[in-house]
Formats: sequence, structure tokens, C-alpha cells
Amino acid sequence: MNSGTDFVNRKFASGVFILAIALSGFMPSYTQGQAWAQSNDLGPLIDRMERLERDIRTLNVTLSRGRKPGSQPLVSGAQGGAASSVPNTSIARFEARLSSMEEDIRAATGTVEGVAFDMDQIKQRLEKLVGDVDFRLTTLENAAAGRAIQGRASGAPETSAAPSPGAVTQAGPGGGQPSFASGSGKLGSISQSELDAFRKERGLPKDGDGRAQAGQSAPVQSAAIPGAPKAPPGILPPGTPQEQYRFAFKLLGQAKYDEAEAAWKEFLGKHGDDKLASNAHYWLGKTYYVRKRYKPAAGSFYQGFKTNPKGPKASVTLLELGMSLANLDKKNEACTTFEKLKADFPDASARVLKTVNAEWKRSGCK
Repeated sequence: MNSGTDFVNRKFASGVFILAIALSGFMPSYTQGQAWAQSNDLGPLIDRMERLERDIRTLNVTLSRGRKPGSQPLVSGAQGGAASSVPNTSIARFEARLSSMEEDIRAATGTVEGVAFDMDQIKQRLEKLVGDVDFRLTTLENAAAGRAIQGRASGAPETSAAPSPGAVTQAGPGGGQPSFASGSGKLGSISQSELDAFRKERGLPKDGDGRAQAGQSAPVQSAAIPGAPKAPPGILPPGTPQEQYRFAFKLLGQAKYDEAEAAWKEFLGKHGDDKLASNAHYWLGKTYYVRKRYKPAAGSFYQGFKTNPKGPKASVTLLELGMSLANLDKKNEACTTFEKLKADFPDASARVLKTVNAEWKRSGCK
């Protein structure tokens, strides 16, 4: 009986010894991964492993002293076995929650990527349409005016004077910054040579000594003067002012800037007192601006603003005037124009306000 018991004890001791050797080889790698395991909420599992290690060491000590393994109860191991179901259940719940969160994150990422793609497509379409929008909006703005024009009689054209452009101060030593005071009629400083060139290009008359008198308006006759030589046939087709306006606008839309310039000049010569005159001045200025002829462009934009300072295109006309002055290196006048635009038209379109802020910075205005 004793020999059988000794045999069992030896077999048990041998098995425990082999298990201890295997665990001793496993423990270094286990220790290296301990930090990672703790970061993933595996603390209970680590505690169980540590308790098992302590139990194995206790068995080794017991066997080395010649005691029977069953003579000393393994309290910690028993406790660990009793509590083994709790950490296993917690880990399972944690893994389920983690999987659910990963699925939610993947779904949210896909939604965000889809929205970003749609926004990029919309942005590209808006950029392609921005060049055409300005022309189409102008046509819509003038629709009401066009209906009123169609009701007018097609009799003999009336003779009237063009609106006075106001006084333009000449550039000279000690010239200060232009003033936009009410009723002053001053907008920047333009040299006499620039004024002469502008009036010559527009066909405006000059005074007796051959120089245009600043601050005076030159009457433009809508009808032909009896006995005067007939002018060469114009580019505009016969029709109402609105039809001729659309014809000139179509030339501009086709990038035929030379023909559009001639058409707008002819339109202003015939219909200088029409409701569409201020818009015609603006589009005439655009034909100059796109060809980098900033001097006549500034003059046309100035005329358009003075003709109708509260019109639908007043804000954008001031913007184009300031940009033309900036390209002429007239920084003070350009900054004053931009300042007036922001002060008088705080409710202008977002595109106008964005552009004027960019031009303000580019011109170094303060």
C-alpha cells in the first residue's frame, strides 16, 4: 500500500515539475505582453495567471521538503477557479461591445466619405457655372425693365442729355485722397490726359481750346441733327432698346469684345437716358477690363455708378471700378472705392463682399 502511494506521489510530483518547467518558459513572453494585456482590460486574466504561478511555486516548495501535495490546500487556486466565470463573462461582453463600436465607426466613416464626395462634386459644378451666372442674373434683373420698354411707342427718338458725371479732380502735386462726400461728385483722381483719352474714345465733344472741361456734362443727342452728315451704319440691329441691349449682351457672351464694345457705345449713344444705360456702362467697362484696358474701364464703371448709384449693379460696378484703379496703381483711390462699397452696400451679394475683401488685402488697404 505504501509503495503504491509513493508511486502516485512520485508521478504527481513529476507532472507538477514538468508543468512548472513549461510555465517558466512561458512566463517571460507572458511578462512582455503584460503591459499590452493591461491596456486592453485583461487584468482579471493576469491575476489568475499570477495566482497559478504562485500555486506552482508552492507545490515546488512542498515537494522539495518531502511533503505530500494534498497536505496543504491551495487556497488561492481554489478561489481563482471559483471566480473564473466572472472575468470570462466580462471579457465576452467587452468583446461584443468592441465589435459593435467597430461596426458603428465603419458605418460613420462611410457616411462621412460619401458626404465629402458629394460636396466635392457640388463644388466643381459651381465653379464651372460661376462664369455664366453673372450674365444670366443680369438678364433676370432687367426683365421688369424690359417689359416696361416694350410698352413704349416706337415713334421718333427723344433728344436728351446724358447724366452728368460730376467733377473729376485732376492729378497734381499735393492732390489728396478722393472724397465720397454727399454731392461732391468726386471719385478718385484722373489726369487730364486720361480724361481726354476717355472722352475721345467715347466721342464726347470738347470745349473751345480742344480740351474736355472737367466737371461739365456734354449733352449727347439721341436723334440725328438735321443737315449733319450721316454716320456709318451701326452694329446694332433695328428694334427696341431691349432688343438692342440683348444683341450687345450676346456679343459679350460670345467673347467678341471688339464688336461688343462698339455695340455698347452705339447703345449708349442712342439710349443714354434709358433705364438700361447704367448696365450698359457696366458691360462696356467689362469689355475694356477683360482686355486689360484699365483706363477706359475705370471711366465706364464710374459713369455706370454715377448714372444709377442705387441700381441693382451699383455694388458690383463699384467693385470693378476699384479693381480697375488698383490695376492703374492708384492705391488710394482704389482703397477709397472699396471702403465706400463696404459702407454703402453691407448687404451686397456674398460674391461681391468676398471679392472686395480679397482686393482690399491685395491692395494693402488699411
